[in-house]
Amino acid sequence: MLCSRWGLMDVVQERSIPPGGVQRVKLILQVDGGARGNPGPAAIGVVVCDPHGQVLDEVAEPIGVATNNVAEYVAVLRGLERARVHGAREVEIVGDSQLVARQLSGAYKVKHPSIKPLYLEAIAALRGFERWEVRTVPRAQNARADALVNAALDGRAEPAHLRGCPPGGSARLSTMTDALIELSTRLAQTAQRLRSGELEADGALAAIEECARLASEASAHVDERARAVLEPLPDLPGQLPLPAPQ
Repeated sequence: MLCSRWGLMDVVQERSIPPGGVQRVKLILQVDGGARGNPGPAAIGVVVCDPHGQVLDEVAEPIGVATNNVAEYVAVLRGLERARVHGAREVEIVGDSQLVARQLSGAYKVKHPSIKPLYLEAIAALRGFERWEVRTVPRAQNARADALVNAALDGRAEPAHLRGCPPGGSARLSTMTDALIELSTRLAQTAQRLRSGELEADGALAAIEECARLASEASAHVDERARAVLEPLPDLPGQLPLPAPQ
């Protein structure tokens, strides 16, 4: 089941339906993220709907400079955040990124330094739901989320806090992802300069050390967010204990 599609102008005019204390068992999250350039200006699109296709919420947000894969993960995180606001206990993530779906399901390992912290936070967030699943659809069937991405990139999207997002919610997510986006950008730029022969050994070492610093900052943000999500939860079947803080 995919969410009902509204016109592009509705992203500016519509407001999300407030949770109103209603406990919804399952919500569908259509998610998409994209960058114009890789990395380049990036944005996310999220559509939250119930199993009958009724749209409850939409998100269209620019996230700065990022790669396509980083944007896809930020869209997943944003969707899970909105699902919790709407009282979901079970979520189905629908997107067109096979990489994200297979990494979240465990079929693919996550090795890229700009993706792994986002993956870990997504897994931590998913453990806050009783059940979850992720599946891929052709891009044409994810058209509404894709349209929201383009609306955000074109400056036609309404600020998140005007669509029912608590003020500062987007900023909190940005705080965590800023270091990851910067890391992804620096790594791509360094690789390009190395390929072109522009970087000498000393310059390459300095760039690697700067990337290591950014990775450390990103890891600290993820660890903080993951603990905030997991520590209040009761013991669940298969839940692993959190490592002790270093």
